[in-house]
Amino acid sequence: MKKRKNVACLQDIVFDMKLNLHYNRKGFVMKGKMRICALALVFFALASSLGAAEKQEGKRPWEFLQLGVWYGVGSNQNEADVYGFRIGLPVCGGQNTVSGIELGVLGASTQQVNGLQLGPLATIANKLNGLSIAIANMADTVNGLQIGVVNIAKDRSVQIGLVNWISDSPLPFFPFVNVKF
Repeated sequence: MKKRKNVACLQDIVFDMKLNLHYNRKGFVMKGKMRICALALVFFALASSLGAAEKQEGKRPWEFLQLGVWYGVGSNQNEADVYGFRIGLPVCGGQNTVSGIELGVLGASTQQVNGLQLGPLATIANKLNGLSIAIANMADTVNGLQIGVVNIAKDRSVQIGLVNWISDSPLPFFPFVNVKF
């Protein structure tokens, strides 16, 4: 059997930068270091959310897991802060703070996010401290990173995408990468 040298077949291997995320005919397969990275992300989100929950305990009611079906519809999305996970089936959002991970099957919208905000179509936040990933990301203030096709921020952000807009920046529009601190 002949061994191929320096030939990468895109059908068999999509991504392998020492993280071992492979694509085969069955789909994406996580191996080794990629599993460790995924577990570390969940662990740090939980650890930071529980630490924040202890500090905020006396101020507002909070929940570890919050489920929603629409903006403001679902388990206390407008009354209680989240220190853990908010999941939207299909969307989630409310006028409060999420410290941890917010995941909407279609989109996510929250007053303030401290952590990770994911939604395939759109994510919206007044203040984002962390990472936002979607096709369209919108936030007033971003202390972190927006990754998407369209990224919009008002006063500061680090953006990676095709259309990046920061309103109060000397260079408001720049494709691929835009930054204002």
